[in-house]
Amino acid sequence: MLAENEIDWTREYKDQGRQETLQALRPAVLAHLEQRFGLLTEETRRRVEAIDSAEELAELLTHLLSASSLAELGLAS
Repeated sequence: MLAENEIDWTREYKDQGRQETLQALRPAVLAHLEQRFGLLTEETRRRVEAIDSAEELAELLTHLLSASSLAELGLAS
């Protein structure tokens, strides 16, 4: 029983950490996108906000360095 609780707590803390990472990364991604491509549409902002993986956001940041358009990043309609 105690071991099960520890596993549940560990999962909960990891999930909380992931959410905190996402909350910290999203504004940075949006700021870099705007700096690179100008004012973002609401649709583009929603697409970035919908990303639920820190790894995916980090990958987007990496590709942002060499992308020539939002479409190249998969963020344009």
